[in-house]
Amino acid sequence: CKAVTYTTYLKSLFETGVLQCNCSICTINGYVGASAHIPDVVLHSGEDGLVTYTFGSHKAPHKYCRTCGSSILVD
Repeated sequence: CKAVTYTTYLKSLFETGVLQCNCSICTINGYVGASAHIPDVVLHSGEDGLVTYTFGSHKAPHKYCRTCGSSILVD
């Protein structure tokens, strides 16, 4: 929906690797991700449009777009 725009700077996935989390959110949605360091993620607009959801151990806050509900990132 473009309410939140960002750029992620990653090496190739062959170098970075792909992660498969087994938490209930990632399992239900079939998420597979790549890990980026905070300085490598630049939010261009819409940071105020992110909503945070935490569950269980509260160790991995999930950030969603307030407008469309798309999963944007996990802290």
